[in-house]
Amino acid sequence: MTIHWDQVRALAEAQLKLDLRHPKTGATRSSRALMTVVSYGVSSLILTISLLPHAAHTETVLFVGLSFATVLAAFAVIGTYDDLMGRPRDHAWALTLPATETTHYVARLVNIALFAAVVGVSTALPLAVLVGWASGAGAAFVAGSLFVAMVFGVVFGALAGIWGLTLALPPRALKVALGIMRAVLVGALVVGYQWIGTQPNLIVDAAWWPPSWVLNGLWLADSMTDLALLGTLGVALAVCFSFVFTRRYFALFQRTAESEALDHKERVGRLAPNRWERLVIRAPEARAAFGFTVAALRSDRLMRGRVWPAALLAFLFAVFGWWADGLGNLFVWGARNVIMEPAVQMHLTVLVVLLFSAQTLVQALQFSAHERAAWLFEALPMRSGRALQVGAQSALVFRVLLPLHGALALLLSLSMLPGHALLHAGFWLGTCALVTRVQALCHRRPPFSKRSDRFSFAERFIPLILSIPAAIAFLLLQIVAFESVPSAVVTLAGMALVHAALGRLPGLRPIPSAQPDWQHAPLVPAQADA
Repeated sequence: MTIHWDQVRALAEAQLKLDLRHPKTGATRSSRALMTVVSYGVSSLILTISLLPHAAHTETVLFVGLSFATVLAAFAVIGTYDDLMGRPRDHAWALTLPATETTHYVARLVNIALFAAVVGVSTALPLAVLVGWASGAGAAFVAGSLFVAMVFGVVFGALAGIWGLTLALPPRALKVALGIMRAVLVGALVVGYQWIGTQPNLIVDAAWWPPSWVLNGLWLADSMTDLALLGTLGVALAVCFSFVFTRRYFALFQRTAESEALDHKERVGRLAPNRWERLVIRAPEARAAFGFTVAALRSDRLMRGRVWPAALLAFLFAVFGWWADGLGNLFVWGARNVIMEPAVQMHLTVLVVLLFSAQTLVQALQFSAHERAAWLFEALPMRSGRALQVGAQSALVFRVLLPLHGALALLLSLSMLPGHALLHAGFWLGTCALVTRVQALCHRRPPFSKRSDRFSFAERFIPLILSIPAAIAFLLLQIVAFESVPSAVVTLAGMALVHAALGRLPGLRPIPSAQPDWQHAPLVPAQADA
């Protein structure tokens, strides 16, 4: 197996420039790499702040940090799988370059290693500082090295698993498998992070969990069994990437491209509003945008990868709040006690997460890999794209938010009367519907008209910042509304009316075409001759 390292370097540089290129101008931009650093660094910083009470217990910090790095790295691989594979449709030209399959394969591994290094260092730095603050610079260096090594191991381990599934499964089954893995990892991040905050003494001796192997085998050096497990996994990964995938990279690339092509050829049905939805969605242009959005929710990989994890995030936070006995019945415990009473104090947290997820859903509707076709919308006689935004937002309400809150109502009914559970979930649904409609009306351009592979810094963090004051305002409304069942019903009806009125504001309808004035119309040539 001959590797031409000069070709590897040239291919790796070309692929890196493509990964960092601006989607419209084609110019290389460093903001994308900076966004990755900020995203993972901020997540690690938040975890580090929550671990400050445990700073003196270095083993606890290491165990929690390694667990966090494990789940985060695995989610990074699945969430950015298209980027790691170089986006087959965009980078297919690379396979035509005069280089061997092995050279292409090694160049791709170099790019993946750079991605793992960025994620690893961003995640490890805040946690290593915490360890160093309590145990010294030497301990910080060792801990940081362990965090980075954990990220590298998980990235390449998850990649080996996905590559194996890609080669073994048909494209349809692979799409389902990736969706399930993404959902499981989102759940592990959300529930695990919340669980950490409720455990005064974390159990670090978990024989089934790889971070425990690293902690006991490398940091404490008191378990030869864990050290042997780590060595076995390392040898297995080395064999996979040195022998198994080396000669199958082109086949892997082809299978990935086939899976991506399936998303564009897949037939979808029932895109138009049903009978009940048509009672709410009256305007033809809104119905057209509704169907377009439903098609994207079903067949567009980028859309599915943003919408459903955001919805799952909100649901899992509610599950944890219910499990922790913090989502009690406001009609029983008193809506005014929602801040001080432990049985209902998770209502504000769930509201914040629901609003953040809802805003993320509307943002996801603005982007598309086919944004150049947006001129079709602009050719319509419309004052702005807000009417289309209303239709797209309605699709979110009926096809995403309504099922989500139906599941939340079922969850709450396990601990309260079904009618009360419906009112609680209905208030959350009304809150999300109002916020998403206002946000949709703030966009003058049609949906799916922006080209972006990832959210910008502002688009990622502004919804989180706005979610907190908005949640407090709606919580105050809920405190007043949930004094009694009749007042709650009236409030929900009022929220529905406001939501409908926002969709019928002046200026949302197409501009009527000018009718010719036949009395003053000029004569056509035939009439003039007569």
